[in-house]
Amino acid sequence: MAVSLPAAFLSEDQFSCSICLEVFTKPVTTPCGHSFCQSCISSYWDGGRHTYQCPLCKESFHKRPELHVNLTLKEITEQFKQMASSPIAGRRWGTPVQIPSLSQD
Repeated sequence: MAVSLPAAFLSEDQFSCSICLEVFTKPVTTPCGHSFCQSCISSYWDGGRHTYQCPLCKESFHKRPELHVNLTLKEITEQFKQMASSPIAGRRWGTPVQIPSLSQD
């Protein structure tokens, strides 16, 4: 069963890759539990000297981990992108809004 979360409870930071700083695209999770865009972590590891470590916690892996798309995070990220692009749902709580006065001074 799909659950829709109000955009007010969500922050773009929760769905951002720490490598590209954008909302996840094909999110994958490393063995240490951190998530990145599939292309970002692949490029990061391709640029290394055959040492594979997490960019966040620096945990090292003896061989390049086999990564799979995190389907749950992918679905939530896609829902977030849709909500964020909606003019009404994309509004965040706490953002000041100017309301016209109703009094006739």
